[in-house]
Amino acid sequence: IFANSEVIIAPHGAGLTNLLFCRKNTLIIEYFNYQYINKCFYNISLIKNLRYYMLVDERNYQKSKKNGIFADISKINSILKMEILQF
Repeated sequence: IFANSEVIIAPHGAGLTNLLFCRKNTLIIEYFNYQYINKCFYNISLIKNLRYYMLVDERNYQKSKKNGIFADISKINSILKMEILQF
C-alpha cells in the first residue's frame, strides 16, 4: 500500500515504518500528541527523499484530561493545497 501511495497521512506510530517502501517524493504528513514528539520517521523520510511534514496537536490535554491525538484538518488541507501548487 505504501509503495503505491502518493500521500500518507497518519498519526505517529509503528505503522509508519512502512515509509521504507515509499517511492521518492511521496508526501508524508505525520501528526503527534504535543507531549511526545519523535523524529524517527522524519529521518527515514530524509533518507528516502520523501516530502515530510510534522503536525503537533497543540491542545492543552492537562486542562481537558483527554488522551490521544487530534488531527487538525485545516492544517492538513493547507499542506495539501500548498503541495499541489508546488508539485
